[in-house]
Amino acid sequence: MKAMITEQQDEHSWQFVFLGASIDSVKVAGSLGISADAAMDFVAEAAPMAMERLGAYTASMRSVGHARFSDEDRAVSRGESN
Repeated sequence: MKAMITEQQDEHSWQFVFLGASIDSVKVAGSLGISADAAMDFVAEAAPMAMERLGAYTASMRSVGHARFSDEDRAVSRGESN
């Protein structure tokens, strides 16, 4: 899987985002070749907020060509803040 993701990133400029429910998404994303800036955990109770943060991430990618999940994005998506 990592080789396929890396190929798409390198040869076709694809961008990948990894969201995981109740797992260490940054660690898992890294094992797949996906940047920690593009990985975020979420819990079921905060899923709507996680999707809102994903929408903002996607909008940033489309408008300025880069994005990252902030510490605040991650906290909100884990239900630690609002």
